[in-house]
Amino acid sequence: MNTTTTSGGGRTRRDLRAERERAGLTRADLAARVDCSLAMLGNLEAGAIPKRSAVLERVYAVLAALNDERRVHQPGAVTISPEDTRRHDAG
Repeated sequence: MNTTTTSGGGRTRRDLRAERERAGLTRADLAARVDCSLAMLGNLEAGAIPKRSAVLERVYAVLAALNDERRVHQPGAVTISPEDTRRHDAG
């Protein structure tokens, strides 16, 4: 089985495991978040599931949300509220 098959967003199946690990999730953690079995997640990471799988899309959505959340909470990250921008525009 070719584990470098591309999937949503140009990712490869090999990237799925790396993204999960980068997010600090075990297979069990991610399987619970996307409501799939450990076997299904293992098959996804191995490239044994069609690239148009609804479960695979949920996996990538969860990982993307975690990456976005991590970026926002990084030390030194700056958040700007709409109120801040209005004050700047008025000043």
